[in-house]
Amino acid sequence: MAVLVIGGAVFAGLVLRYAAVLRRLFWLVLRASAVMLVAAAGLTLTIAQAAPGEEMAAVAVPLVLAGAVLWLTRRWGTEGSTAASGRCRRVAGRMRAAPTGPAASLVPPALEQRLAAAERALTNAAGDPAGEQAAEWLGFWRRRVPDLIAAARAMHEDADGAEKTAVAHRLAAHLDGVIAEAERRVAVVRSARRDRFKTLGNHADARVREG
Repeated sequence: MAVLVIGGAVFAGLVLRYAAVLRRLFWLVLRASAVMLVAAAGLTLTIAQAAPGEEMAAVAVPLVLAGAVLWLTRRWGTEGSTAASGRCRRVAGRMRAAPTGPAASLVPPALEQRLAAAERALTNAAGDPAGEQAAEWLGFWRRRVPDLIAAARAMHEDADGAEKTAVAHRLAAHLDGVIAEAERRVAVVRSARRDRFKTLGNHADARVREG
C-alpha cells in the first residue's frame, strides 16, 4: 500500500510538472488524428468514385482536405483556445475593471501595462521545459494579484486624505515586487533557452566538422 501511495504521488508530481508539455502533446496528437482520419476518408471516397486510370489524380483531394483540416485546427491547444487562456482573460479583466470614483486611478496605466507585459512573459515562460518556476509564479499571480488589487481598492475607498496616498504607494510597492520576481523567473527561462540553443548549435557544428 505504501508503495502505491508513493508511486501515485510521484506520478502526480510528474504530471503537474510537465502539464504544459503534456497538454501540447495531447493537442498535437488530436490534430494529427483528425488530419489522418479526414485524409483517409477522402482518399477512400475519391478512389472509389474515380474513373479507371485516374486513381493517382484523386490523391489530390485528400491532400487538400488534410491541408484544410490543418488550417482549421491551427488554434487547437494554443494559448487563445484553452480554458487557461479564458481564466487569464478573466483575471486581466478583473485587474482592468477599476471602479469609478477616487479608486479609479489606484493602479496607474503605466503600472497596468507593466503588469500585463510581465504576465504575458510569465505565461510564455511557463510553457518552456525549464519553466517550472515560472509556472509556479504564474499560478500565484493569477490567484493573488487580483485579490490584492481588490483589497487595496476597498481599503482606498474607506481611507481619507494622506491614507489614500499611502494605500496607493503600498499597493504599487507590492506589485513592483511581484513583477520583479516574475521578471527574475522569466530571465531564468530565457537563459536556459540561450544555453540550449548554444549547446545544440555546438553539437551541430561538431557533427558538420566530423562529416
